[in-house]
Amino acid sequence: LVDIQGIYFNREAGLNYLNARSFDISSTDIQYFSVKNDDTDSVKTTQKRDSTDQSWSLYSILSPLLHRVKVDKIGIARTKFNYTLTQNDKTDIYTLHQFDFQANNFLVDSLSEKQKKFWYVDNFDLSATDINGLIVSNNSNINIGNLYLNTSDKEFSISNIKIKPLTTKTRSDYIIGNVGSIHIDGLEYLEGVSAQQLKMDTVNVEYFKISDGKAQKEKKDEVSPQTVLDYLTPYSDYLSVKNIILSKGNVVIHDRTAKNTYRLKELDFYATNFLIDNHTRYSSQYLFTCDDLGLSFNDFDHYSPDNNYRIQIKETNMSSLSGLLNMADVKLIPQEKTWHKAPEMY
Repeated sequence: LVDIQGIYFNREAGLNYLNARSFDISSTDIQYFSVKNDDTDSVKTTQKRDSTDQSWSLYSILSPLLHRVKVDKIGIARTKFNYTLTQNDKTDIYTLHQFDFQANNFLVDSLSEKQKKFWYVDNFDLSATDINGLIVSNNSNINIGNLYLNTSDKEFSISNIKIKPLTTKTRSDYIIGNVGSIHIDGLEYLEGVSAQQLKMDTVNVEYFKISDGKAQKEKKDEVSPQTVLDYLTPYSDYLSVKNIILSKGNVVIHDRTAKNTYRLKELDFYATNFLIDNHTRYSSQYLFTCDDLGLSFNDFDHYSPDNNYRIQIKETNMSSLSGLLNMADVKLIPQEKTWHKAPEMY
């Protein structure tokens, strides 16, 4: 169902103008398809992206017929949205089984591209439920229970997130896990993406390290300092977050190459004034900067990489600002089965 209210057309100084009070769509099924060519040269990709954005802007498409299109309110309700992306001979499918969208003051004219309004509107709110991503390009199946974004309140949240591989018969690393919720306050999208706080709660992740050194090198080359910002925030110049908080985390690392498993229980993490931009990704050792970064976890209990010792740590706390690493109740226990290889002193 499509309903347009208060629509009128006028012509001034040889230019055409289309205006409407409201534009509403409900109970529809939207299918969107995108096909991209492979381009391994990051510089050429960026140049190609910039030129494509300019030549295929919404205004450039409409301008032969309409100099300006203005809609006071746009509403999309009870709609299913399916996005299919084909790139590098692989097809990823993203589905929002129920999608609702409200936007105010939609405007497309000759100044729209310079103003860089997100989706050509002053503000909008978006909610979706039962979201699924079949990401063949990354061997991942992602499910999200709920998503909410409100640009007036500068708030974004997703909850009940689950991720698993499409197949475990692979030579590449993969992740299995779930996240209770991710909440962002003070979200703004101008030249870059900024937020006051990003909070992640109840994070349970199992990381399976399958690949050898050669595969890891290829992966590092793929995500280079020149491309890391594009992976995090495409079409933006920076990512800035005042406070990042992770609480109630449990991380398990299965290192299949070394046949070891490592667990971090009750993991808490924080970072303040986190920033990644064109300057930090070249000048910073870790591609980003922050004022302070810290973490804590309990009941570390694992074997050393050579399996000669068992290492137990009751509590661990670390802060980059203070430069301190505190560990309580630390035990280093030699293993009886390797005593014959132990040095005279240990």
